[in-house]
Amino acid sequence: MSLALFANGNGRIYNNQMEGQKPNVKISAIEINGKNVKVQTMPPYNLDPLKCSITIHWEVKGGQKDSIYEFKYRLLGASDTWIKLPKDVKSINFNQLQQGKYQFQIFAINIKGYGSEYFSAYHFNINIEWYHSWWFYLFNLIFLCMIFYYLIDRGYKEKMISTYPKENNNNPFELE
Repeated sequence: MSLALFANGNGRIYNNQMEGQKPNVKISAIEINGKNVKVQTMPPYNLDPLKCSITIHWEVKGGQKDSIYEFKYRLLGASDTWIKLPKDVKSINFNQLQQGKYQFQIFAINIKGYGSEYFSAYHFNINIEWYHSWWFYLFNLIFLCMIFYYLIDRGYKEKMISTYPKENNNNPFELE
């Protein structure tokens, strides 16, 4: 087997053995709010909505230099569009994402135009704020029903007092 080195128009050198080789991109590190966390495949990581900064780092496996690859990513849950990154970018940061489920996907394309067979993905969730949760809405509904009941009951009692004969001192509807 012979090895031949070629240079492309950018002055980068690559070998002919990578010509048919598809790049294998892998998520190498995750930072959440500036702290490294273990890269999990399952289950998705849940983030607090008030402090949800996530940085995702990636690399190409297979012994090739990352500088000969172009990367494209998308963040499902925010957009379905693939976004091309500059060649020197090996990480991306997302800040202040809305509540929801997200999947970060990335794939690489080598200088010969061969793309990754599979994209690398990472799932994460941004939890909802407490004041948007179902139990908070339920609590508010119960509280409003109690206030409504109190106002109607008080109005009914006041109406009964005003229509009850005043000479009777044993008024069962008297407000305290």
